[in-house]
Amino acid sequence: MPSFFGYPCASKSIVGQARPARADARSFAVGIDGTFYRMHVRLRGVHLCVLVACKTASTPAPAPVLPPPGDAAKPPVADVTRLGDPPSVEPTPASESSRILVVKRDAVLAQCGVGERVGETIAKACAPPSGMHLVGAPQHGTSNDLDPTVEFSMRVENGHCYRLYTTTASTISKFSTTVWDSKGQIAVQADTAYAVPRDGALCATESGQASVKITPTIGGTITTSVWSD
Repeated sequence: MPSFFGYPCASKSIVGQARPARADARSFAVGIDGTFYRMHVRLRGVHLCVLVACKTASTPAPAPVLPPPGDAAKPPVADVTRLGDPPSVEPTPASESSRILVVKRDAVLAQCGVGERVGETIAKACAPPSGMHLVGAPQHGTSNDLDPTVEFSMRVENGHCYRLYTTTASTISKFSTTVWDSKGQIAVQADTAYAVPRDGALCATESGQASVKITPTIGGTITTSVWSD
């Protein structure tokens, strides 16, 4: 039988019990602990025990598990891979080096005509030690606002090497030269180079047509000659 403050409690909601009369006194005791409610009153000649509620103690609910203090301050991190973002993609090069026209380094060509700023002069200085000669007629062009580039094509033969020499008007101090092979791959690019390549020659691994483009920063006349072994 459950008890409250040492007093036995019946399972009924309200229990009244008369006891022998005691000294004239009045006492009042109430116990509240979430489980029992009991009132014990001693009146003159009457001992009344009132049980308002009586039940056995139940097992308390487990306390909620809280995250560690360090983790509570951290905001949730979104999984960006689930937000529809496209995967990162490595950029594709705009062009690849040519395998048809390959630059062959040559110490003699790198040294002959060093310091000269006239293609024709460099060509004549490099001809004897390199054994190269002029192929076809020099290409002439004029750059202006409407047509800033000078372009032409040249024939290359398998097993032979080539070098370009450019002479510009005195007003042109900067220009770029680009050569593509027959498949559109860049063979060489050079800035303000009066001999291209600077330190060697372009050697063909198969026959075909190569393309040349010269772009100055200001208008003027341009003359380019092609030499070969």
